[in-house]
Amino acid sequence: QAEHPLNYLVADGRQIKLYKNNEQYHAIERGDGLIPWNGQHDTMIDRYDGRALLDFYKDYDSATAPKRPTTAEEEKLQKLLSFESYRDLVR
Repeated sequence: QAEHPLNYLVADGRQIKLYKNNEQYHAIERGDGLIPWNGQHDTMIDRYDGRALLDFYKDYDSATAPKRPTTAEEEKLQKLLSFESYRDLVR
């Protein structure tokens, strides 16, 4: 019998020293490090935000997605994965 997952939970902490930096705090509050996303000045993101690397954002539409036929091996694997996904429900 498997043990409960919480038995494997480990919390690790370290003591750190915090330094107060009023200039940095006020710069962040003013939004000095923010840039417009996709040229929209009403949507500002951090300059290190990964969304800045996206040329455009488009919602996924399964109706227009290219379809390719699945092989017998892929169908067999899909059935096995579906079974594994719901195995705990049917016990």
